[in-house]
Amino acid sequence: MDGQECKNCRFWHDAQEIDNESACRRFPPTLNQVYLAEEVRARNSQEEAVELAMSATAWFWPVTPSNGWCGEWQAIPLPVIATPASSHPPRS
Repeated sequence: MDGQECKNCRFWHDAQEIDNESACRRFPPTLNQVYLAEEVRARNSQEEAVELAMSATAWFWPVTPSNGWCGEWQAIPLPVIATPASSHPPRS
C-alpha cells in the first residue's frame, strides 16, 4: 500500500490536522452516539437530546491518523491548468 495513506487521500481534510490526525470526508458526517449519550445523561432531558441530535454539534466525520489506510483511498486529483487558446483559426 505504498503511499496509500490518509495524508495522501483526496478525502482527508488536512486543514484541521492536529497531532497527525484529521477528518476523513469520504462519507457524510455521522451522529456520534457516544457523545449524544453523554449529553443526554448530563442534560437529563430527552427533549434537549433530540434538539442536540438535530444540531450540527453531535455530527462528526471520523478522525484518522495521517498514516492510516482504508479501502476507500483515492489519489488527490492534479489541479487543472488552463492553457491559452491557440492563435491559429480553426480549420474549415
